[in-house]
Amino acid sequence: MASHCTSLIPSKSLPEQERVFARAFALLKQAVQERVFPGASLAVVHRGELAAWRGIGRFTYAPDSPPVTPTTVFDLASVTKAVATTAMAMILYERGLPSLDQAVVDTLPEFGLAEDGSPSPDPRRRHVTIRMLLAHSSGLADYAKFFLRAGTGSELVRLACSAPLAEPPMHRAC
Repeated sequence: MASHCTSLIPSKSLPEQERVFARAFALLKQAVQERVFPGASLAVVHRGELAAWRGIGRFTYAPDSPPVTPTTVFDLASVTKAVATTAMAMILYERGLPSLDQAVVDTLPEFGLAEDGSPSPDPRRRHVTIRMLLAHSSGLADYAKFFLRAGTGSELVRLACSAPLAEPPMHRAC
């Protein structure tokens, strides 16, 4: 989901960006044309100064979709998951905590509970490993809007830990 943020507007023009970043802008435009993604917004900061600021493409592939502007901000949850969570898991793994093949319930017992706090009726949950979570092969659904139902952080964790498996573990990566 994208949103607009006007506080990012630079206080001065960026006359050199077209020349200095021509190859980068061309690469992004080519990616949009080749349907790698429908659009992108970017900002380049060098030594504390904004050096480039550009929006390319549209929000979706639909021709009437709004154009992406330099102030378009994208939700980077999927990128954060891959970069931050995987990096953190690898650091813990290097330190010997935990084993990637350890069952999630061994580290997070709440993962083995139903939403009401009783033991989960789904025995497959006990076989889901940390590696499966990182590889998106745990059987959990692709996306759930727990934030719409949770009023507190602990409710959010409870809902996430008790989410039903949509498929058997290791059935597919999503």
